[in-house]
Amino acid sequence: LFGITGSEAPLFVFEPAWTSASIVATNPLAGALTRVTVTFKMTSCDFPPGSRVSVRGLRGSQTGTTSSLTVAEASTDGGGSSVADSLATSASFEREYGVLVLTFATTGTKGYSFIASVILTNGEDTQDAPDLNMTASLSPPSGGAYDSPLPQLDITGASSSLYGVTDATRPLRVFRAAFVDSISDQTTPYQALNNVIRVTITPNINLPADTTFTLNGMTGLDTQDSGPIKLTPSGDPGAVLNETAQFNQTAATLTFLVTSDMTAGQPYYFTFIVKNPGSLFD
Repeated sequence: LFGITGSEAPLFVFEPAWTSASIVATNPLAGALTRVTVTFKMTSCDFPPGSRVSVRGLRGSQTGTTSSLTVAEASTDGGGSSVADSLATSASFEREYGVLVLTFATTGTKGYSFIASVILTNGEDTQDAPDLNMTASLSPPSGGAYDSPLPQLDITGASSSLYGVTDATRPLRVFRAAFVDSISDQTTPYQALNNVIRVTITPNINLPADTTFTLNGMTGLDTQDSGPIKLTPSGDPGAVLNETAQFNQTAATLTFLVTSDMTAGQPYYFTFIVKNPGSLFD
């Protein structure tokens, strides 16, 4: 029973224990989707079908309580070969206390590394990574209403930086990205004249290439219809942007593409030319 030698003997008692467990996430940014991957192993006994593994403490997510959270499995046997059919394809998640429950669909063989990933949505407010722990209950191979609990195991996610955010790979470590300094000025307020707009921005995180950001409120311009507007970087800090931005006249927005990494705390500045409206405008 449970893959334990001699377990059929009357009153044979065995206390299972975790061999290892870890957890990691992919994105610390507020409101973003993050992939949370749990890896665990037990070499002392099997996980019979119906056994449950619970990760507790995943607080601060916007993901609602559900019994059908999709599970992507990448489990392996002792030799590293895929055995990605041990866990059920859906997990349950309880939002208030942050409890994720994985269920074994088939026998989880002792010594295998079980790897399961789910997608959660980060909260909107900055928070430190919560403390997490794992528990499990083993279903009896013969069925019935009894199970065998595994002791609670505290787990700390791998602590690495992403976007310049510390502890970013610990699940539900959340950081709200923003421009800590955003200044714009112009060369003329007069009607119907070409106007040079100068913008300075300072991000509070590292922004990788291919990031886009948008300048809102570009209303009242007597400029071309939606399309590209040429940028003029002012020195090296401004050269991280594509030389053209995309203007949307209906939405009154100007969208920029980052072509080289931007560093947190570094001011970046650039200019572009628009035509002021032909009538007074606040």
